[in-house]
Amino acid sequence: ETLLDILAQPAAASLATFISRLTEGEGTILLTSRVLPPASWKIAAVIKVDGLEEQAGADLFRDLLPSDHKPLATSSERVRLSHRVGGHPLSIRLLAGRFSEGSADLAMFMENIEAELAAAEQDTPTSLEDPGRQRTLYACMDYSVKRLSPEQRTVLNAISLFHSAFIPEFAAYLLDDEEQTPRHLQTLVRLGLLNREVKIFQEGDLRLFELHPMVRWYVQQKPPEHPAALLERYGEVYQAFVRQAYDEYDRSPSVRYLLRQSLADCDAALQYLPPAGQSILAYHLAARYQQLGQNRRARELYEHSLEIDQELGNIRGVAVTQNAMADVLRQQGKPQEAMKLYEHSLEIAQELGDIRGVAVTQNAMAAVLNQQGKPQEAMKLYEEALRTKQELGDIRGVAVTQNAMAVVLSQQGQPQEAMKLYEQSLEIAQELGDIREAAVTQANFSQLLLQQGEQQRALQMAWQAYSSLLQRGYTHDAQIMQQLLISFKGEILGPAQFDAVWREAIDVPQPEWLRNVKRSGNALEISEETVQAVEDFLTAEDWNATQEVVQTQHELLFRPEVETLFEQNIMQARNAGEERALQLLEIHLALLRACKDVGIQQAFEQLFAAQEDALPFDAELISGSIAALLGSPQERLEYMQSLTEQASRTQDEELKALIRVIQLALFSKEDLSHLGRDLQGVYRQAWETIAASVEAGGMDAEDFEAIASNTLAVLGPAANQRNEWRTSLAELRNGATVQGRGNLAALLDAVIRLLDADSNPAGLGGGLKGIYAQTWQVIVEGLPK
Repeated sequence: ETLLDILAQPAAASLATFISRLTEGEGTILLTSRVLPPASWKIAAVIKVDGLEEQAGADLFRDLLPSDHKPLATSSERVRLSHRVGGHPLSIRLLAGRFSEGSADLAMFMENIEAELAAAEQDTPTSLEDPGRQRTLYACMDYSVKRLSPEQRTVLNAISLFHSAFIPEFAAYLLDDEEQTPRHLQTLVRLGLLNREVKIFQEGDLRLFELHPMVRWYVQQKPPEHPAALLERYGEVYQAFVRQAYDEYDRSPSVRYLLRQSLADCDAALQYLPPAGQSILAYHLAARYQQLGQNRRARELYEHSLEIDQELGNIRGVAVTQNAMADVLRQQGKPQEAMKLYEHSLEIAQELGDIRGVAVTQNAMAAVLNQQGKPQEAMKLYEEALRTKQELGDIRGVAVTQNAMAVVLSQQGQPQEAMKLYEQSLEIAQELGDIREAAVTQANFSQLLLQQGEQQRALQMAWQAYSSLLQRGYTHDAQIMQQLLISFKGEILGPAQFDAVWREAIDVPQPEWLRNVKRSGNALEISEETVQAVEDFLTAEDWNATQEVVQTQHELLFRPEVETLFEQNIMQARNAGEERALQLLEIHLALLRACKDVGIQQAFEQLFAAQEDALPFDAELISGSIAALLGSPQERLEYMQSLTEQASRTQDEELKALIRVIQLALFSKEDLSHLGRDLQGVYRQAWETIAASVEAGGMDAEDFEAIASNTLAVLGPAANQRNEWRTSLAELRNGATVQGRGNLAALLDAVIRLLDADSNPAGLGGGLKGIYAQTWQVIVEGLPK
């Protein structure tokens, strides 16, 4: 859909108002649409966009044909076909699909279909306003769809339910036919009615299907009546997928990508599930929105799940959801609000006799008490939870609690007792094969060992945690361990001592990212509890939460070594060019010094006064904009309305300018770096943060790593797979081109040309920038010598 298609809808009307206001300034706004603008847009000039030139359309038709049909389509007939459909690429694709099904030559094919095309053109819905190309496009769609078998039409109607790209397994479950559905999908792709895209991941390829927007429009002209069972299976598809993602999100790049693509379907699926199913989907989906930084939506879903559980009398579900909501509050630096929910959840668990639930909640409450500087009360709850888990035989839960208790003991200056618990917790996690829990324990344990002078053992433990996480695909957790090892070398031991210990303790060379670490100032002696206090200070959700952290942990934060730690990290961020991290550290260091100079209360009063000018917008403006820019057209349109409402509520012209830039970006296919150049100060910084996050087009770093590693593999030991990899790259490039992702298309085109040039990169890769240039450089540097 385009803006003009749905102008009567409130969101579209709001956007239209915004666009009309833009005309008050200088410049020109270009909108593309299949319909004409309303008469009220008096200054709008209509520029007709023609289809492909006839020869270009003829060439496209030839390229779409299988090799055995190319001789049946002469050049002159292909030009005649291109002329007949006005050069519309989709029409050409649809007719190529149908032509490839028969044995007649193209002249006979065109003669046979002409009467039917002409009749369909006369029946075109009046909503199409282009009297030429769109009428013919409708006729081509009508011609192709009418020749589908009943089974194929059933599949086409069913997959019109999907709002975004889907994998074949989703369609197979939807149609309750695992055997025939994949074959029907391939047929629809071959006929041009369905788009297919392949995403490359190290764990394997992800095959995605999606209806062309105009095919979806055609199907919706006579909306199919979906059986209730089909709609419920649609809901079940995403209920099951989100539950799967709940467990695999952190270690599977393909699951992360597919989930982000499927959010619109996940939200839509809620309405087709029975109440119990809605509660389950809402609960698990909330956790994913939370990870994406969309806390408002996460809260809405948790509340929806909670409301259903309360209506169903699912008391146990109420307790579980309250626990999850409390976890969010605790992570956001709101311990008091979190504690209220935990207490209510604990009451429910006790009333139900849910001993395991009581122990889990006690464990969480103990973490809050420790966060509030109440270690004795925390240890009391931890001990109660530990006894319960031991009685229940919950070995995994025992390991988690022992690890948490060891952290508190370490903070309280009881290293020997802490080490005993760490060893017990680690042994259990390793016996269970729980890689992540073992790594958490090893990370904490290695820091305590380092403080106790057991440098070799500390390094062995940290390296083992990093290696195991990386091997099992927990890339995010592995990056955290990577930073810990870097701090060991650059901040605690120093490069010379670290290298000496490494040679004695580890039997493999240091990786490049560790080998090149330099000393960042003098090595610091800083306790684990102080590091935790600094982390709480830096990661609190907002300034009110930050003030609470300072008030409860000022004895740790006011220690001299904390300022030194900030200064070292500021220098490291400046040298690395990490502007966002640099700004964050500098602001917090200035605030910390002000708290010590004028007192905590007065320092924050000054901050809040200054903040009215410095940060006059909700922090979710940044995270929400990133999510919308990476989202579907519908999500962008909805967010556009939200931005318009925000702009109407503020008198700050600079904030309005930032919002206008974000709104322009929502419907721009240009490089975002070209926008926002007139913004100043914190508004410019906010926009740069948004643009940098969107730069990769929604792709994870692992996606680019896979492109580089697969390319180097087929140019080396896996040369027999080069043609297959080239085909996959070409599909990716074509999809990126259609979607307007020019930077990605340019990178993929350079890689394809590199394959064709037999590893010679001369003259290739020019003009790439950012992560695309970095990926190209990795490929070039890894080429066989």
